[in-house]
Amino acid sequence: MKQLEEVTWINSYEVRRPLSNILALARMIKEYPNPSDELSTLME
Repeated sequence: MKQLEEVTWINSYEVRRPLSNILALARMIKEYPNPSDELSTLME
């Protein structure tokens, strides 16, 4: 049971969160190909 909990933890937090961040950045880049100064500041 402990191994199942560890796999669940890895899947939920260590993999999905960074992947979600990457997907969000890709979506932002696609929607704003020429970012304004404000968006550039957010991306720094």
